[in-house]
Amino acid sequence: FFSSRRRHTRYWRDWSSDVCSSDLFGLAYDTRDQTYSQLTFQINIERPIQFFAIKFVFPLSIILLFSLVAFWMPIDKFDVRIALSGSALLNLIFLQQLHSNGIVASQQLVLIDMLYIYAYVSVILTLIDMIYSNYRYLQKQDEHYIVARNRWVSLGHMLGFASLVTYIVLNF
Repeated sequence: FFSSRRRHTRYWRDWSSDVCSSDLFGLAYDTRDQTYSQLTFQINIERPIQFFAIKFVFPLSIILLFSLVAFWMPIDKFDVRIALSGSALLNLIFLQQLHSNGIVASQQLVLIDMLYIYAYVSVILTLIDMIYSNYRYLQKQDEHYIVARNRWVSLGHMLGFASLVTYIVLNF
């Protein structure tokens, strides 16, 4: 049996191996009473969570926050509200393109893909809700109800993103 301990690095973006262990033991098979050796390895690799938070979660949070600020703006400022949410969508697209250039292409969904999917859905739903709220406002429906509904929707979006990030951090 041999093992190697954690490799500490000075650079915060470096990978580190938690445990690298192996066992060498003999197995007896029924064929001709011969003994065979088997070697097994277990390697656990982890990346510091600070890298994930600073590189991916923080910029996404800022973009989603700007998109959701539109819910808290005055209801009669439709052009500003749509422009803010639309620019958040464009920023999201450019941020994903920037990050995808630095990630190895894979056929599987990775963790950051789940965050981007949520962010796209959130921003697009924000745009749809802005249009719907403006329609109701122009139809002279209850303005207080529209404002209250917009604020609850924005809080729901923020809670959903925080829940997704917490789920990813705790389970992966």
